Amino acid sequence: MYLLTSGLFILFVGIGLTARTQTVAPAQEPGPATKAAETESIDPDKCGRCHASEVAGYGLTTMSHSMQKAGKEPSGKVQTPSATITVSLHAGTTWQQLIEGEDKSRYSLSYVIGSGSHASGYLIELGNHLFQSPIAYYASRHSYDLAPEARTDTKSR
Repeated sequence: MYLLTSGLFILFVGIGLTARTQTVAPAQEPGPATKAAETESIDPDKCGRCHASEVAGYGLTTMSHSMQKAGKEPSGKVQTPSATITVSLHAGTTWQQLIEGEDKSRYSLSYVIGSGSHASGYLIELGNHLFQSPIAYYASRHSYDLAPEARTDTKSR
């Protein structure tokens, strides 16, 4: 568990440092397909014009809410033997802070993944990349804990 938590911390810090110091090459001119995708907006009712019952049925499922922008997520804390991860709301943004010894990292939660009926995971945006947070909120317990991937027993690998 210590090695996993340490590895996640090093990953977060390394990515954060890389994201801050990385030189980005000039963007290339987008091709015709990219230009069309950037300028076209998708009418959310377009599918429903021909497939009304399917769209209505899908909208009633929890899967239809499986990814959304992070909002006012509940505050909480996950304690591991070597680190503390807290989630808190400041100025309308939900933040995750990782503290391991003297090292501290703070990231805003960008997206919530999962329907929330069992659990909600989180994505953190660093630069132009999304990374999954090592914690999840478990609805039945009304608390945070390590996400299933973060609990993987490293001895079985």
